Amino acid sequence: MGSAHVRRRDPPLAGRPIEQHLLVTALEHAASGHPCAMVVHGEAGVGKTHLVRKTCEGLGDGTQVLWGSSVHFGEATVPFGPVAGALQAWHAQADEESRMDVLSGAGDLGTLLPGLTEARTTEPGQLLPLIDTVLHRLADRAPTVLVIDDLQWADTASLDVLAYLITGFRRQRLALLATCRDEHRGDGHPLHGWLADMRRMPLFTEAHLDRISLAATETQIDALLGRVVDIDLAIQVYERSGGNPYLTELLVRGLSGTEAELAATAPAALKDALLASWHGLSTMTRQVTRLLAVGGRPTELAVLADVASEHSISPALLYSCLTEARDHGVLQADGESRSWFRHPLLADVLNDELPPGQAARIAATYVRVLEARPVTAPGRAADLASHNHRAGRIDETYRWSLAAADDAAVLRAAAVEAIHLERACSLWDKVSPDVRGSAAGHVDLLRRASSVCGRAGRLDTAVTLVEHALELVDPDSEPLLTSTLLLACWDAKYRSSTTDKAPLDELVEAVHLTAAYPDAAERALALAGVATGEKWEGLQDEAVAHAEEAVRVARKSGSELALAGALSTRAFVRPLDSAHDALADAQDAMRLARSCGSTDWLEKAARWQWIALRHLGRTEKPRPRRKRCSKKCSGRARCGRISWPPTPRRDFFG
Repeated sequence: MGSAHVRRRDPPLAGRPIEQHLLVTALEHAASGHPCAMVVHGEAGVGKTHLVRKTCEGLGDGTQVLWGSSVHFGEATVPFGPVAGALQAWHAQADEESRMDVLSGAGDLGTLLPGLTEARTTEPGQLLPLIDTVLHRLADRAPTVLVIDDLQWADTASLDVLAYLITGFRRQRLALLATCRDEHRGDGHPLHGWLADMRRMPLFTEAHLDRISLAATETQIDALLGRVVDIDLAIQVYERSGGNPYLTELLVRGLSGTEAELAATAPAALKDALLASWHGLSTMTRQVTRLLAVGGRPTELAVLADVASEHSISPALLYSCLTEARDHGVLQADGESRSWFRHPLLADVLNDELPPGQAARIAATYVRVLEARPVTAPGRAADLASHNHRAGRIDETYRWSLAAADDAAVLRAAAVEAIHLERACSLWDKVSPDVRGSAAGHVDLLRRASSVCGRAGRLDTAVTLVEHALELVDPDSEPLLTSTLLLACWDAKYRSSTTDKAPLDELVEAVHLTAAYPDAAERALALAGVATGEKWEGLQDEAVAHAEEAVRVARKSGSELALAGALSTRAFVRPLDSAHDALADAQDAMRLARSCGSTDWLEKAARWQWIALRHLGRTEKPRPRRKRCSKKCSGRARCGRISWPPTPRRDFFG
C-alpha cells in the first residue's frame, strides 16, 4: 500500500513532454510575429484537448486564448459554429473600448455576434475577410491563440475561415490550434480535402498523440487518486484502458487506490463513454459488432461473414457495416484485414449487455463455422475452446483446451498455455469420465498446469494447482511422484508473492521419500532442492555436501535432466573462491539442458555461468541497468522493470 499524498485536481501531462514542447515552441514563435497553425490528431480520449488546454493555461496573462468547440449535431450544421463561439466568448468579456477598436467597421458580423448590431443575413463569403480583420486586430493588441476543438465536426464555413487565415499568414502574432479525432472521418469527409490543401502551406504543421505508456499511466493514476498505487493495479488499468488517458480516468474513478484488482464489470460512466459512438451506428451494424464481440478477438472477414449469415445478415452487406463501424471509430482493421474494436473494452461491454442466452447461441454459431475450417487454420483450437466454453459444451471445451495448450507449448507461449490448462483443470470434475481419462492423468494435468503457470509468472495459481495434485497422490504407493510434487510445491511457494520464505521441511520430506531408490533421478533432484534451500538459509557446508551427492546420484541415474539440475545447483552453491569449478559445472549443465530440451535448467545454468564469469572478471562491461521497480510486481514479464541478471533468489527448479 502506498503512502497518501495531497490530491491534485488535474493529472499531469504524463507521457506528453515532446508534444507539449512542440506546442509551446510554436506558440512562442507566434507571439514574436511568426504565425502558425497546428492540428493535433488522435483517437477520442487520448488527451488532445487536455494537452492544448494545459499548454494554453501556461502562456500567462499576456496572451489571449479564444476557444471554440465544434459540436456534432447529426444532420444539422451551424455555419461558423466554433469560430462564432470563440468570438462570442471574447465579446462577452471584453471592455467597451476594446470592442469598439476591434469591431470598427465590422457591422456585418452581427450574423455571428447578435449583440454587435441588429442581426442581418450576410453571405458567408463576405464574412471571411471580416473575421480575418477582427482576428488580426486582436493579434495586434496581444499575442492571440485561436483554438478549435473537435475539428472533425466543424462545418465547411469554419474550415473556409481557417483556410483563409492560414493562407493570409504574414507577421501576425497569431496561432491557430485545432484538435481532431481519428474517428468520424469516413470516406467523403470534407476534412480530408481540407487537410490535403493545408499541408501545402509552409506554416501549417500536424502532430499525432498516441496512447501513453504503462509508466505514464501509473503517473496519471497516482495523480488522479492522490496516492502511489500498487504496480499490479496500474498494470490492470493499463491493460484494460490500452493506454487511453480518458478511459484510465473512468476506470479508476471512485477507487481509493488500495484495491488489489479492478472490478470485472466496467463502471457505468465508462460504459456510456464507450457506447457513445456505438449508439450512432445503424441497427444492422450494431448487430455485426455484437457478433464480433462474442468472437473474442480480431476475426477474419470470411469467418465473420459465415457467422453473420446465420444471424440474418447478408454477407454482401457485411463490408458496408464494417466500413460504417470503422468510420465511426468503433472498429479498426489490423495488418491482416481482420476487424476488431478500437477500444477492446467495448467488446467486454457489449458482451455484458447481451440478453441471457444470446452469447451462447452466437458462440455455438462460431463453433459450427470454425469446425468447418481446415484443421491447420491458425488459432483454431484456441477459438474452439473459447466458443465451446461460452456455448456450455463441457467435453468439447476440455478437449479443445488441451489442444490449444499444446499449440501454445510449441510456440513457447507460456502465458497462453497456462490459460488453457487452467481452464481444463477447472472443468475436470464436470467432464465425462471417458473424455477426461484416469486419475493419474488428472495429476499429470495439474502438475503440467502448475509448472506452466510458474513459468508464466502466475505463482499463486501454481501453488494452488500443485497442492491439489499432492492431495490426489498417495505417498506410500507413489513416493517418487510425491517427492517430485513436493519439490515443485516448495519452489512455487518460495517464489510466490504471498510467501516470503518457505520451510525446508517439504524438501527434506522429498528426499526421504526417495530413500528406497538411491539411484533415481527424482532423488538427485530432491537432493539438489535441499542444497538450494540450505544455500538460502546460509548453511553453506550442508548445501555443498548435498549438491555433491545430487551430482553423484544423477550420474548413476543416467538422466540428462537430473544431471543438468544437479550440476546447475552445484554451480550455484559453490563458494566464490571456486568460481572456476562453478563455471565448469554451469557450462556442463547448459550443454545437458540443451540436449534434453529443458529451457528451465538452461536458464538457471546460464545465470550461474554469468555470475561465475563476473566473479572471474571475464564479462564485458555491463549495460546500464533498467530502473528496478520499487513496488511489488508479480507481473514481471509485463512490467519490464527488472534488471538483468534477474535476482537469483526466486527461480530454482525445472
